[in-house]
Amino acid sequence: MYERYYRNLFHFFESRSKVFHVMLSVLLGSGIGYLDYVTSDIDFVLFYIVPIFLTTWFVGKNAGRAASVLSCITSFGVNMDTALAKSTAKHMAWDFTLDMLFFIFLGFMFRMLREKYDEVNNLALRDPLTQALNRRSLTELAEYELLASRRHRRPFSIAFIDLDNFKTVNDQLGHNVGDRLLLRIVDVMRSTVRSTDLVARMGGDEFVVALPETGTEQARKVFDKLREALLESMAAEDWPVTFSIGAVTCEWPACSLDAILNRADTLMYQVKSLGKNSIIHDVVGERHSADSPDVTPSED
Repeated sequence: MYERYYRNLFHFFESRSKVFHVMLSVLLGSGIGYLDYVTSDIDFVLFYIVPIFLTTWFVGKNAGRAASVLSCITSFGVNMDTALAKSTAKHMAWDFTLDMLFFIFLGFMFRMLREKYDEVNNLALRDPLTQALNRRSLTELAEYELLASRRHRRPFSIAFIDLDNFKTVNDQLGHNVGDRLLLRIVDVMRSTVRSTDLVARMGGDEFVVALPETGTEQARKVFDKLREALLESMAAEDWPVTFSIGAVTCEWPACSLDAILNRADTLMYQVKSLGKNSIIHDVVGERHSADSPDVTPSED
């Protein structure tokens, strides 16, 4: 339970813009500086680590350095009166230098940890060939998006995409060409959908595209556009690959991720049994019953 809570909290911060984190760090730094000033008998140095961490982790190395310098200046400035009464100018300069080095070192360590985190996270959550999301990361991110959609009563759409004749490409043209084809597919998917949408490789020649906050009509347009773009990219290389797509839209996502993924997978196999290279789109939710969905095939 707590692990899921912290994961969702971390995802919330990860999804915010750099401007958000800069503003949050400025507000936190100002608040800590104020408390440090009014409670001069308490040492607040360690609290300045929070804005340094936020800017270094979520914004970048240079922002972290700036936060380190500003935190040191703030800490030194609000305690100057007390320091003047207890120390000489030489001692104050020495303390300021040590604090500055300490804060900069912390920023450096936070950045190293972030780089290692990204490296490990990339290996654990990305498909090694295409760098699309893998099954595990899709499940985590889609669950988060589905939960947000359910909370705000917004639609959620997802499509299961299978490559027709991909084995023929591997057998006749070689696995190097097959790998290049998979890379091209992910590039086309990413360039067609929004940056906030999810593109995942489920393994082999199966992919999933999830569209948070996307209703029926918009999802149909996106999936049709995606299929057309994929077919054009295959035709440009003279690759004999087409696409069988099963799609599901929850107008109000009361259903579970497993349920809509399984339904999309079933529809995809239904497309293959009907001749491949098409889309069947189910709609469930407020206007439709999950037991008798509105099936809308999109033929060539």
